[in-house]
Amino acid sequence: MLSACKARPHDYLALSRGRSEPLYSLSSAHILIGAGDARTDNIRYTNLLRDQRRGSGDHLCARRRRQRSDLFNQIAYFSDRYQVISFDHRSFGRSPVPAETIKVEHFRDDLLALLDTLNIEAAHVVGQSMGGFTVLRTALDAPDRILSLTLSATSGGIINPKPSGALKNLTSGGDTDTQGVKATMSATTKANPPLMQLYESINNFNTHFSWGSLANMLGPDSVVQLAQLNELKAPTLIIAGDEDPLFPADLLASFIPHFFDGRIEVVENSGHSPYFEQPDTFNALLEAHIEAVSGD
Repeated sequence: MLSACKARPHDYLALSRGRSEPLYSLSSAHILIGAGDARTDNIRYTNLLRDQRRGSGDHLCARRRRQRSDLFNQIAYFSDRYQVISFDHRSFGRSPVPAETIKVEHFRDDLLALLDTLNIEAAHVVGQSMGGFTVLRTALDAPDRILSLTLSATSGGIINPKPSGALKNLTSGGDTDTQGVKATMSATTKANPPLMQLYESINNFNTHFSWGSLANMLGPDSVVQLAQLNELKAPTLIIAGDEDPLFPADLLASFIPHFFDGRIEVVENSGHSPYFEQPDTFNALLEAHIEAVSGD
């Protein structure tokens, strides 16, 4: 969520990957990055930067699709200017819920409940993969809470009549392992065994998750139509991996003309996880987007 609202009393960088610890306001920028599951009745988050008191500016709220642990590159990069809050998406990490509650409307409500709980009026939001469905739905339904929008390797729930074979295969099974998502990495990433092992180890925290549970995440009324994108006034950046088999760059580029204010950047040597595979490039793109909107 990007907006011209500057120097708010509390600014946060929130990454979803959650533990339960108290959070208090600091005079630094808010970035809320979601990866994992939050629950409106028991939001799990971590105040990762409780002693970070430098800087001022807009809030950035970014959401990842699973638990918050793999956002370490973003936490380290932004922590000198933003307070980072991370939480676990429902059904990921330490936020187990029944499979029938895995709906994009619940993800939206979880995010809004987290913002309310932390007394954050608005934030820059970043959604990776499934997290993109959350942040786009929130931006459409609660536009006053969004300063800017970044969609990473995701359609965000925008109508896609011809989903890729890789996407259909990933969500059609009931498996809980990481083999399906590991196959979405770029050739460069696959050639780096330590990085691949790190990704698998992090994803093993998702002990209550099944890929098949995502198949019914979008109901008929939840699909974002192309005409709705022009209603979205928040400046929007789409970050695509040039080797992403789930949401190919050409698909994501086809959405751009329908946004009121949107653009796309394609990250080379990246599959479905540019924030993890090419973190330096990802962080630079995200930072430039936020600063452009904030006027820094």
